[in-house]
Amino acid sequence: MAPEKLATIRKVLENKGCIIVEHWLYRGASAPERMIFDDFQKFQEYLRTRTHGGDAIDVWSMHDFCTPQNRVAEGKVPDLDGCVPTGGPY
Repeated sequence: MAPEKLATIRKVLENKGCIIVEHWLYRGASAPERMIFDDFQKFQEYLRTRTHGGDAIDVWSMHDFCTPQNRVAEGKVPDLDGCVPTGGPY
């Protein structure tokens, strides 16, 4: 990938936290692979070891799209008694 694109991705990871990556395999003839990265070095390692010529990579800032307003659903897991606690650190 181009240095300016990698610099943009690094900045997003440093300032916003996570990226969503969609990896379209040139010779895969299947749906893309999708991953989430929160570490620039791990993302670069993925690019070095898992991509091939002709593959396409799309990258989004997870925190720009994954907001409470954009949720499809949300909920809490009940405890062993079937009770759902209220509150929490989240």
